[in-house]
Amino acid sequence: MKAFILTLLCLSMWIPAWTQKKSVIDSLERKLVTANSDQKVGLLKVLAKQLTLKCEFTSAQNYYLQLIDICKRQNNHKGIATAHLGLGQISRKKGDYAQAQTHYKQAKPLIFKFNYQALIADYYGEVGIVHEQQGRIKEAEKCYNASLQVYQKMNDQKGIAAALNSIGIIYDIQGQYQEALKYYFRSLKINQQLKRAYQSASTLTNIGIVHLLMGNYAKSRKYLHKSLKIKEKLGNKRGVSITLLCIGTTYGEQGNYPKALKNLLKSLAIAQETGDNRNMANCYNNIAEIYLQQENYPKALENLSKSLEINQKIGDQIGIASNYQETGGIYQRQKKYQLAADYFNKALSISKKTGNQSGVVSSYLALGELAIRQKAYNKANSVYSKAMKSGEQMGSASKIAQAEVGKGIALYHLKKPQQALKYLNQGMKIAKKIGNPFILKAGATILAKTYEALGNFKKAYQAHILYKALSDSLFNKENTEKITRTQAEFDFQKSKDSLNFAQEKKQIAFDKELEKREITQRSTSIGLGAVSFLFLMMGWLYVSKRQVNKKLSIAHQELNLTHNKLSYSHEQIQIAQEDTKAVNEVLQHTLKMAEEQRDDIQDSICYARRIQQAILPSTHVLKEAFPEHFIFFRPRDVVSGDFYWFGEVAPRPIYEEISLFEGTKSIFKGFSNNLKILAAIDCTGHGVPGAFMSMIANDLLNYIVNEKQITDADQILNDLNREVVRALHQDENKNTDGMDMTLVVIDEENKTMQFAGARNSIAYFQNGAFHQIRGNRFGVGGEICSKTFCKHTISLESPVTFYMHSDGFQDQFGGPKNKKFLRSRLYNMLKYMHDQPMTNQETIVADTLKTWMQNQDQIDDILMMGVKLG
Repeated sequence: MKAFILTLLCLSMWIPAWTQKKSVIDSLERKLVTANSDQKVGLLKVLAKQLTLKCEFTSAQNYYLQLIDICKRQNNHKGIATAHLGLGQISRKKGDYAQAQTHYKQAKPLIFKFNYQALIADYYGEVGIVHEQQGRIKEAEKCYNASLQVYQKMNDQKGIAAALNSIGIIYDIQGQYQEALKYYFRSLKINQQLKRAYQSASTLTNIGIVHLLMGNYAKSRKYLHKSLKIKEKLGNKRGVSITLLCIGTTYGEQGNYPKALKNLLKSLAIAQETGDNRNMANCYNNIAEIYLQQENYPKALENLSKSLEINQKIGDQIGIASNYQETGGIYQRQKKYQLAADYFNKALSISKKTGNQSGVVSSYLALGELAIRQKAYNKANSVYSKAMKSGEQMGSASKIAQAEVGKGIALYHLKKPQQALKYLNQGMKIAKKIGNPFILKAGATILAKTYEALGNFKKAYQAHILYKALSDSLFNKENTEKITRTQAEFDFQKSKDSLNFAQEKKQIAFDKELEKREITQRSTSIGLGAVSFLFLMMGWLYVSKRQVNKKLSIAHQELNLTHNKLSYSHEQIQIAQEDTKAVNEVLQHTLKMAEEQRDDIQDSICYARRIQQAILPSTHVLKEAFPEHFIFFRPRDVVSGDFYWFGEVAPRPIYEEISLFEGTKSIFKGFSNNLKILAAIDCTGHGVPGAFMSMIANDLLNYIVNEKQITDADQILNDLNREVVRALHQDENKNTDGMDMTLVVIDEENKTMQFAGARNSIAYFQNGAFHQIRGNRFGVGGEICSKTFCKHTISLESPVTFYMHSDGFQDQFGGPKNKKFLRSRLYNMLKYMHDQPMTNQETIVADTLKTWMQNQDQIDDILMMGVKLG
């Protein structure tokens, strides 16, 4: 589905950023009636542009043609050129690229002969759009850059924003997503500064599409909904249609077919209303993808056929490639492998020719899956390697995940389970992160077999359960019923609208016929006037009346037929609703079983919480060690990846080795000081995965401090880093789990406190002054590289109040603008409360978080500790 989304990129419209209300347009049209020739030129330009923006193409074309007629009489070359560019834009939006090029050719000689700089820039922009939409990417890029140079020379900020947006689209098509985002955000910044709502909305849609292509579905919908809100407010139907299509595609990528189809059908209805052929093709293609995933191949082929017919008509090469790709997917599912290979290779050829890197990778992935089905595992391994390399260059998480899982499947079949496990885990980890259930499902079934081959039957069973759950969620009766119901409602409404339109048309024609008859009757009566023709006239009127009555009878019969059709459609929907009710009874039983399984899982997690709480330092021990302290600990889920650790090292004898004539002798030198060690740790992840890491970290800290007797803050972190790498075998696999932490070693006899940090800092107050010491920029575990943590020493000659925390508090979203709390606010809170009693401080922390979050969900585990010494 995403291979086709590139054709949806919202192009800069090369028109003013505002839309006029209907009342304003009516006012301009009234002024047009009484205006002189010079005034009409200006009014016609504004009216035509505004009506183009509102997709009222017929009215806009009429005004542009009037503009050409007036300007020819005035010998106004600029006005003629402007009108031809406008007519070309209308043809281009309707997908009639040949007619658009004809208008651009008519405008070109006038524009360049008289050196109209603004129109030259507009011309390059419009021609670039046609090149880009027909797959001539290099030519489009040249045009967009030429347009940008002219706008920069003129210092036309509106034009610069439009050109930047268009260049971003080129990078998007080429799979250079980060570069595309740079250009989009530059364009968005200018448009927002100029308060150009429509152009801002178009760029927001493009940003949403980039995140969709990168697999960031939630972030994609965030930008798309912002865009949709603006477009709906402006009344731009074409823009609304494009954005709804993109939103539907994000749901489709995540397997939420009912929501996907609902948005796609809304988009299709608007595209049909506005005559937007290109977007109709997009909708049909993506609707076909939904039916393909539901294994409804006739429906999938029906929609693909409609999409391909439109794309071939308008010459959209990227769209044609996507149609071939989807068609190949259908034939592959039907085990018609040669046909599938032919269509995949056709799509690959077009994508390479047009420079559509995303399409190229999609074709590689499809060919890899085909090779798996044909048991050509070496070929599949090779093709998936190409796809993985290209996906990494593009930065597309979903394509990388799909390629790694595919490579893992190929390696399993090549009897290389250890290598297969590596790629399957890597790919499924990415798929889980971006929320793509298709990739997870594809990997889960082979992952189960791989673990079985390696003798790990417990994990094999877990993988099988995952596969079953994903299969049930992606392909079930509920989804099928919802999809069928949504399509039926759309078809019924479309049929109803079509019949109503036909009735209205017949009624209008009938009224006109009656009016015509009445005029003829009056004219004949007055013209003849003679009594001798009176009976002839009455006879003629009698015959005419019979004909009219006959037409009325036919019209009445047609209305009855229409009513019967609507009644039949209504009965069909009622039958579908009854079927749905029956299915619901089965689903209720399934739901009950799922709830029982959920309760069992919840009980297990609650038991895990009791275990985790048991390993935390007791309140009594901490109170004895630090009479004045508070701990604010709030896990996001039942169990937590954040935790705190405390250890107290009793005095130990110290010996010094001295060399004597008779050999080496140990001389007792005294005892070490009593040390208190306190740490705040933030492990990778939260919930159950984070809790597992916290158990590992707790055991390793006990081992390092209590058994290895390492008590220097920096050495504790250095040794912990080595032990984490060893425990998780990070030198053998690509596991990057680890932890961020703050650790202090307090020596009350020497009045010193050592501090070492892994990504996290310590904040403290001494003599009324605020101090902050940053930890090292790297964490414990994760990257395999040379790490040496630094030690900082703080004097305790004067009383000190210090704070250690994870990043959960500062990263929490909330407030009036729904932004992060940030470290600056956190430290301002500490400055406000540091001299208050610890119990009050804990209350302030809790109240501040509650006020900030309002109704927002907690996004991470939160830990904050405050201790007063001296």
